[in-house]
Amino acid sequence: MRVSSTIVGLVGAAAGVGAAVTGYHHVAAVDAQPPSSTTALPAVGRPLPAPPTRIRVRLAGCRPPARLVHGACVTTVTRIRVVHDPAPAPQPAAPAAPAAVAPVPAAVRPTASSPAPAAAPRHGDDHGDDHGDDHGDDHGDDHGDDHGDDHGDD
Repeated sequence: MRVSSTIVGLVGAAAGVGAAVTGYHHVAAVDAQPPSSTTALPAVGRPLPAPPTRIRVRLAGCRPPARLVHGACVTTVTRIRVVHDPAPAPQPAAPAAPAAVAPVPAAVRPTASSPAPAAAPRHGDDHGDDHGDDHGDDHGDDHGDDHGDDHGDD
C-alpha cells in the first residue's frame, strides 16, 4: 500500500464524519423548533412510540404454614428451649434467738425454809456413770506449742 492511498482514505473518512455531524445538527434543530400554530399537526414520517409494556408479575402462592413476605415464602418456626439454672446457694441460717426464760412462779421458788431442789446435771459434768465426758480428748489445753514445759530438750 502506498502512502497516498492511506492519506486519501483518511481524508474520505473525515469528510464522512463531518457530513454525519452536520446532518445530525440539522435534524436536531428542526426537532427543537416549536410549531408555529397552536393546532396540533400530525407527525408525518415518524412512528409514535409504543406504549410501555405492562409487566405483571404474579407470584405463586405459598403452601401453608408459609406466608408470602416481600416476594419470598417465609415459614416461622418457634422452638422452645428449656434451660435449667442451678439452684442458688443456700443462705446460711440465721442464729436462733435465745429462748426466753419463763419466770418461775412464786409457789415453786425455794424459800429459806424449804430445801433447794437438786441441780440438774449439766453437760460436761460427771454424771456418776464413770464414763467421763471428755469424749476421748486427753490433750486438755495442748495446742501443739511449747508452753514452757521442760521435755528434756536442753
